[in-house]
Amino acid sequence: MFDVLDLSWFIVRRCFNNGTPISHLQLQLILLRLQTLSVEEDGVLLFKDNFENKVMGKIVPKVYFQFNIYSSTDIVPMSIDPNPHIPLKSCLLEEIDKIAQMKPWSEDYRALERMRWEE
Repeated sequence: MFDVLDLSWFIVRRCFNNGTPISHLQLQLILLRLQTLSVEEDGVLLFKDNFENKVMGKIVPKVYFQFNIYSSTDIVPMSIDPNPHIPLKSCLLEEIDKIAQMKPWSEDYRALERMRWEE
């Protein structure tokens, strides 16, 4: 099980380094998808923090308060920001890359977004 902020910084840096920076709400969507996949495929939580239903959909509050300063802009990590190494399975790394490359108006992205609103 990983610390959710370490996992978040890992995701942010991976996306940025791959040329597909993400917003803080895209980060929440990626976290939700990774947690769901991990539980479905392995029966294991990636992190212990719970998602909460808010106006903008399901979020992990700790992550929201860390990254919401970026608003809807891309998160650009600085050298002083954490740079954790997280050993994720290749299928989860592929999912991060796939979601980061999706356009918010695409049907695939909108289908994932609907997950954030389901109970």
